[in-house]
Amino acid sequence: MATIARWGDITFRVNSEQVFSFRKMKRSYSARWAAHNIPGERPIMEFQGPNMDEISIEVILDAEMGVNPRAAMRMFRTAAKQGKVHYFYVGGSKVVDRKMYISAGSENWNEIWSGGELVRATATLTFNEYR
Repeated sequence: MATIARWGDITFRVNSEQVFSFRKMKRSYSARWAAHNIPGERPIMEFQGPNMDEISIEVILDAEMGVNPRAAMRMFRTAAKQGKVHYFYVGGSKVVDRKMYISAGSENWNEIWSGGELVRATATLTFNEYR
């Protein structure tokens, strides 16, 4: 079994029976700056420190690849609504030095078969740095 990434007890992996992976990983970072206005002159800028980092991923949930889309989406929703906080690892290394939480998520129900069976879905998750 090849582990791709891990956040708490959620393990993204690929093996002969299951493909539970993600794509389009994006990391965002920024800094906080304050503008001190001076009459008749340009403002003086003051660096106030870094903002928290953010990671977003798109998770492919496909029953034909051994993943239960409804169960996986339920797992993501539960983790977000319970405020779970964990380190986010990719390839065994932390992506961010601090723990992260799911700040937002969305679901696309891409393919539903007869009887309402959800066969293929995509979940987009946003993780924010926690302090």
